[in-house]
Amino acid sequence: MSEAQVDEINVLKLSLHERLVGYLAGFQGGRNVLSFAEEFKSDVGRPTFSLITHPAFPRSEKIMSEPWASVVVQ
Repeated sequence: MSEAQVDEINVLKLSLHERLVGYLAGFQGGRNVLSFAEEFKSDVGRPTFSLITHPAFPRSEKIMSEPWASVVVQ
C-alpha cells in the first residue's frame, strides 16, 4: 500500500481598509491561488486592491470571476 502525498497549504486572509478582499493560498509545490470574496466582487464601492480590480476598469468583473493561479518554480 502506498502512502498518499500530503500537500501543505498556507492561507493568507487579505483585507483592505478592514474589508475582506479574499484569500491567498500557497501550496507546498509552489502553486499560489488568489480567490476573491463574493462581497468584495459585488461591491461597486470597493477599495482599489489593484487597478484591474477597480469597478471602473473594463472587464473587472470577468477578471475577478475566476481564482488567479500561478506556479513559482523553485
